[in-house]
Amino acid sequence: MKDKVFIAWSGEHSRAETIRQKLKALKFDAVIGGNVNEEAENVFVGQTVISQMRSCAQAIFLIQTKSDGTISSNLLFEFGYLLNKLQFDKIHAFFLDIKENDAKIPSDIRGVWADYLSTATEEDVNEKMVKLFMGRQFQIIKDDKLNIIVNRYYYTNLIKNYLTAPQITEYELAQYLLFYPQVIYFNGQDEESETIINSFFQSYHHYSDELQIALMFCKTSMEFYNVFFSKENNVLSEHEAYTKIYKYEELLERVENLPETEFQIWLFAFIYEHLGFVLYYYLLSSQEDVLKKIEQYKKIIQYNQCALRYLNELSDGKYASGENLYFSTLFKAYVYRQKAISHKNIFLYTHSPEDAKEGERCFVNSFKMRKILYNSFPNMRANEKVLGNMELDYYLSMSEIIEFEEFSAKRERYKTELKNYLKKQKNKRDVIAQHILYIENNLCKGGM
Repeated sequence: MKDKVFIAWSGEHSRAETIRQKLKALKFDAVIGGNVNEEAENVFVGQTVISQMRSCAQAIFLIQTKSDGTISSNLLFEFGYLLNKLQFDKIHAFFLDIKENDAKIPSDIRGVWADYLSTATEEDVNEKMVKLFMGRQFQIIKDDKLNIIVNRYYYTNLIKNYLTAPQITEYELAQYLLFYPQVIYFNGQDEESETIINSFFQSYHHYSDELQIALMFCKTSMEFYNVFFSKENNVLSEHEAYTKIYKYEELLERVENLPETEFQIWLFAFIYEHLGFVLYYYLLSSQEDVLKKIEQYKKIIQYNQCALRYLNELSDGKYASGENLYFSTLFKAYVYRQKAISHKNIFLYTHSPEDAKEGERCFVNSFKMRKILYNSFPNMRANEKVLGNMELDYYLSMSEIIEFEEFSAKRERYKTELKNYLKKQKNKRDVIAQHILYIENNLCKGGM
């Protein structure tokens, strides 16, 4: 099942029916609105039509003028209602045998996807309308991705409302679901979020591949966070870790079969980073022998190297944009830190100078990413919890680079900043005690 599409029409009802059948063949749930007699100016637009429009995620307008050159008032009502409900790019208006500069066409209609077509060859025109509609189905969301974390309730409602009164397309929903686990990670788990995500699985097999994969990634990640935050010191058992690793690797196989788009690149980046994340927290308590652990740390480095390659595409490469910058920076900070700790642990077992050097470089790069995010705080409209978590991550990262800092003046400045931060957190020590202890230990290493 793809989106529910409302077909508004004036002129020939048979054309609307043809378009409906063509969309149905493409797995869209298309419904024809309005009334058959387009000349009936005073027919009441009933509750059925309102309900149809409310439940649609997109709309197609087949616009033909009446004998006096004007457009049906019912069709204009439907246009106004949907324009208020949906964004401009969800409304596809086709002007049939109407000139673009016709003064009788309301100017607002020209702000949507508008195409002016001749109906000289009806079947060709119908095919062209469907082709134009299909060409607009893979729109990339324009939101700053970091705002999805910051504005938790807005995006939670946007996702929840898709099942009853959608304002986004199925493809856009799939994109929002990719980022939703980070909403939970920063804001905390709640029953409503789980209920919302689980409600989509009632129709799981009717969704597009993109939405199915996004739902599975979201559900798997939320389940992982549930286990992760419920554990003392965040450690995972072998069963817990490998159950999630298996699910993420299954998803990777499906993602490889998707067309290359920004959506696919984000999926690769997220899944590889999560694979490293899960394996790292399993190794914290693993009783495996040293050689096995070294191989596992090397695997974490490989996972994160893959994630970094895709994140660079999103921040500096083919898919770079201002909307992707801060979220890709956030994940680069995660990736560099996982790599740094893995190299550091390999060094502890092997005393390899290459791993010591690479670990140091990755710690520094992780801090650089955190600093970019920290400097963006004044522009964020985030709640105290989100900003607090991001601030904590920034100072954790700062504490990890003190021993590597070559310039004494900068090292001393970092120490002063960290001590001031610790003083500010004295009333919260019971909540973030483990992290505070970690910072204090790093300060000692750097020379308090």
